[in-house]
Amino acid sequence: MAEWRQFANKQRQKRATKGKRPARESVEAKDEIIVQRMSSEVTGKQQKYTRIGPREFVPFEIDNITFDRIVESCQKYFAAQIDKDMICDVLAGERGPSCKKMSQIPDHKVFYVRFIKMSHAQTKKTRCDDNPRKKAVSEPSPEKVCASKFYPKSLSIQDMLKLGKVISKKSSTVISIYKFDFEHMQWSNVPMEAEFLVAESPFASGGFRRAFKATSITEGFKEVTWVVKKYLKSASEIIKATQETEESHTKKSVQMLLGPQFCIPTEGTN
Repeated sequence: MAEWRQFANKQRQKRATKGKRPARESVEAKDEIIVQRMSSEVTGKQQKYTRIGPREFVPFEIDNITFDRIVESCQKYFAAQIDKDMICDVLAGERGPSCKKMSQIPDHKVFYVRFIKMSHAQTKKTRCDDNPRKKAVSEPSPEKVCASKFYPKSLSIQDMLKLGKVISKKSSTVISIYKFDFEHMQWSNVPMEAEFLVAESPFASGGFRRAFKATSITEGFKEVTWVVKKYLKSASEIIKATQETEESHTKKSVQMLLGPQFCIPTEGTN
């Protein structure tokens, strides 16, 4: 009976230890390890990491396979595929979690790794360090800071009016625009009026007139930059000597050039 009890105890111990692997900080050295790269974050309803590409053989030319050497080898192997600020994070499986030592890795045949931003990893580590599970002593409550009861001095209406500044109106010129109908050889009797902001200095000058760039603030004329031509004082005197006006001389010039539209500035400005 004693021998039978010893045999039964041995069989019971074998069944209890069967399938269990003792925790090890290193395993037997290999020339390469099998690595499956995973996504940086979990996706889907099952909150699983997604596989990126097939499994790969990662060169491993070190005596013992340790956790730090696995991270170093994967970091070196995938360096061309990741950003410089990303670091290797070893996972326990497709659902995680992240491992920090060899004893936490359940299967040494295939290693699951992901690459995350260095700042994200540091933040995660800092949170764990800042929130320990157990505290030996209670921390003193922080001192209460009373809210400031200072109220800014109110301004009078006169002071507020002084703060504002009215935008000065730019000098504009109202120009009468006549149309010339080349088909019927006739000028329009009623001109269109438009308001223009004419440049102070001309950009070109000829024997009779100076050319100024102008922009309009009137609807239908504000889309493009216009050219307004003004007669020289000497040219105006010559036109008057021939018993003509600047308007008639302008219309005659347009008819000669077959221009469909021309601007004639009036003397009044706003």
